[in-house]
Amino acid sequence: MKKNTLKAIACLALLPLAPIVHAQTPPPPPPPAAVAAPTTDAATPADKQALILQLLDLMKIDRMMTTMQTAVSGGMQSSMSAMMSDDPSLKHMTPAKRKAFVDEQKWAMKRTMELYAKEVDFKALITDQMLKLYDKYYTATEIQDLINFYKSPTGQKSIDIMPKLMTESMQSTMQTLMPKMQSIMKQVTAEEKARTKSKGLE
Repeated sequence: MKKNTLKAIACLALLPLAPIVHAQTPPPPPPPAAVAAPTTDAATPADKQALILQLLDLMKIDRMMTTMQTAVSGGMQSSMSAMMSDDPSLKHMTPAKRKAFVDEQKWAMKRTMELYAKEVDFKALITDQMLKLYDKYYTATEIQDLINFYKSPTGQKSIDIMPKLMTESMQSTMQTLMPKMQSIMKQVTAEEKARTKSKGLE
């Protein structure tokens, strides 16, 4: 069961990272009364890339990444504590051994996040991905429209509250998921024990 616990923690380490990428995708500005038909324009690839980089800079990715990574770390700690407290494989341990085991898992999670931060340049990764995606789905004219939107008071407010929206959304999602995850873990533990016993591997 300890292996399953580690797998679950690894999944939790990756699960909250999804909103970070999602948070970079802006809400589209209100459409004009008459929508123009063209989907291409005369901008050169270099001009278009410069516009995308301007947009990403305007969206304050650095600050958003810091806020989201802090939220991810806190959410993982809370989720892990909840899972550990309900892990049936730990019930037989003495309080001292249980605490030592939980402390080791916390260390493993902290170390995992440290290595993520060291080995993965999230800003470069996301910037590279968004350059490709914005180039694929937006024309240079549409990107300029987004830049204009984010320069407006409403656009700036959207940027300012996005980390809060994503953090609260993630926290709410994890609170909803945790009981289901704990139930699934119990079921998998019971099935794993039965399979092991039936194969004479106990």
